[in-house]
Amino acid sequence: HPAEDFEEFAFQIVKYLQGHPLALKVIGRSLYGKSMHVWKSELDRLQTNPNPEIQQKLRPSFDKLAFDQKRMFLDIACAFIGENKDFVASVLC
Repeated sequence: HPAEDFEEFAFQIVKYLQGHPLALKVIGRSLYGKSMHVWKSELDRLQTNPNPEIQQKLRPSFDKLAFDQKRMFLDIACAFIGENKDFVASVLC
């Protein structure tokens, strides 16, 4: 559990990662024992650039998609490049 001072950052990170267990584990390990500044920087970075380690671990799920499913996924993803994540979530959910 994060220290009380870090709870807001922890909540925002969990919300951003949508509770994905693997993503939470990877990010949690990388932030354990780090300063509040590092936590804020990581949250800012996550919101602009996904973690390569998470991408690597999620890649097998993408690779299992059929060719047409991969194309649809990438078409949808590319359509939202540069958009606010909350806007994208409201459109897709």
